[in-house]
Amino acid sequence: MSAAAIGVFAAVPSTALPHDPRASVRDAGVSRHVVRFLDGMALPAFVAGTQALDAAGVEDGERCGLFTISGWDPTHYQPELEPDEASGYTTVARHYITTASPLAWLRKMVNNPLCQLSITRGLRGPNNHVVGQAPGLALVLTLAGLAIDAGDADRMLIVAFDAPAGHASDHEVDGSAAALVLGPADQATTRLDVTRLRAIDDGRPGPAVGALDELISGLTPSEHHLVGARYAG
Repeated sequence: MSAAAIGVFAAVPSTALPHDPRASVRDAGVSRHVVRFLDGMALPAFVAGTQALDAAGVEDGERCGLFTISGWDPTHYQPELEPDEASGYTTVARHYITTASPLAWLRKMVNNPLCQLSITRGLRGPNNHVVGQAPGLALVLTLAGLAIDAGDADRMLIVAFDAPAGHASDHEVDGSAAALVLGPADQATTRLDVTRLRAIDDGRPGPAVGALDELISGLTPSEHHLVGARYAG
């Protein structure tokens, strides 16, 4: 399928997130059972995702899918392990399964934001988490378009999140996130720009959230589905 067939129904850049995302989640009445799983990395992704769904008018998640992307990898250094302990997959898994609390383990799963958004909003469409940087965003957007074109979903929520550059641990700091809601282009007022999609897939380094912010910056600021005020027209 061509990326030109994808329409943008809502866009939330990282600059549009509330100053205190945790307070906004609590004010929105999100269950405390969900809030306790939202650490510094998952919280911005959760907020960006819910803002995008609300802006797109998605109330029934039965036909809405969700793809998330982040550069965080389970094999990266984990602060809970000893500094000289190798942080391979087996070591990390054994730590969280045998010595850490179940809550700590679940909060640090790479697909945690995906799980919490799906549970809270009842999203039942295709879902997956991709570990990747900026070039991986093109893949995620393409997969979302394929799901829509195949009739597997009417809407697809895309959330990119990551930690600030230079931080060794993604879960000890507050991250950032951006989100899009996509659907059939003939139902949307804005189409996803194919040239911008190709520009993302140029092998450049950097987090996917930055690439998604750049993509959102090219959308028309006057459209009602854009959340936030900082856009480059």
